[in-house]
Amino acid sequence: MMKRRSGLSTIKFVKNNKKKVFIVVISLTICIMCMYIVNFMLQSIKESGKPICENIPRKVIYARLSNKTLGVSTQGMTEEEATEAIRNKRDEFIKKLESVDSIRNVYYTQCLNGVIRNVVGEYWYVQPLLDVEKIPDYLDFIGAKLISGRLPQTDGEIVLDSVVMKNNGYHVGDYYLKDTWDEGFKIVGELESDSYALCGTANGFMNSGWCFVIEHDGSIQDLYKVLEKIGVNTSEDDVIEDAIHVKQDYDREVGDIIDSIVDYMFLGVAILVAFAILILFISFIRERQNELCLYRSIGFSRGDIYILMMKELGFMFGLSVVLSVIATYGTMVFMRAVMFVPRGLICAYYYPDSIIAIIAMLVLILGILQLPVIYTISRIRTVDKMED
Repeated sequence: MMKRRSGLSTIKFVKNNKKKVFIVVISLTICIMCMYIVNFMLQSIKESGKPICENIPRKVIYARLSNKTLGVSTQGMTEEEATEAIRNKRDEFIKKLESVDSIRNVYYTQCLNGVIRNVVGEYWYVQPLLDVEKIPDYLDFIGAKLISGRLPQTDGEIVLDSVVMKNNGYHVGDYYLKDTWDEGFKIVGELESDSYALCGTANGFMNSGWCFVIEHDGSIQDLYKVLEKIGVNTSEDDVIEDAIHVKQDYDREVGDIIDSIVDYMFLGVAILVAFAILILFISFIRERQNELCLYRSIGFSRGDIYILMMKELGFMFGLSVVLSVIATYGTMVFMRAVMFVPRGLICAYYYPDSIIAIIAMLVLILGILQLPVIYTISRIRTVDKMED
């Protein structure tokens, strides 16, 4: 009996069905590779956004507060009186915030939006425009170092993170977002930072808005709680970019959408591939009816035949996995070198959730293929009975 079982060789099946095995293996390999590569590209959008939602709020919080929150009512005031009242309330608010131990400095200043352009879409984020004398201290606080050029010395000059410069194709001496600001902001220096830093001087009232810029020691995750403690009642019109709320906005507008796209993509591909492989495998089995009946006739049990067919499937799926890992890794390395690094984008190779999803897909397909295998084996007859 042992000799008979050794005769049911997977290698013989592969040799006799090279073309069919090749089709299955290549199809699965391409499928797995495409799934992971698409996920790799989409997830790079999330990776490139991490410095914005994690590193910037770690030291600096931006807040746009309404007059209601500041406690200002300008009803019945002249324009000059209203301006003065708002200014006084802002100064009071700044003093309250700076009385908090974990807060280092608070500025109310014009801001300029930075931008990171991804493979798909782009991120915009707020950065400050400060007085010339405050810029060195601010850059030192956020850990940004000047690596080329100089610091701003006059109106409308900025220094910009090297990754952002690479991403947008800028060089020292270029004008920042020229389509928007014309020659309003000139890049005079290049920075090295972990937060896509941008800092410079205002040029009149060319700006992306006014903000309270709050430097803190890293312990403030939720500014609303701090404001509540110092007696400031916030309103729904306020916009606060602290660690918690930037992350929530990021997850809602980017992270959750990408995760949903990946989930639906994996589900759709799994269904299509399972259906295609099922049809292909059923055709294989039909063509092997005589072969399987012969095995049964010479003494092999249905269990022996089932194990043989599972080994054949295991060989094809295993080879597909190995080839897809090699091809996927090589493609990702190439894409990183050609598409991501030149544009200053961040990407990662290892995504456990996606790997688990792909493994689950393969297990699902193997499970579905059990149906035609079991049905076929249950109907196998010996050669002598086939003649009846």
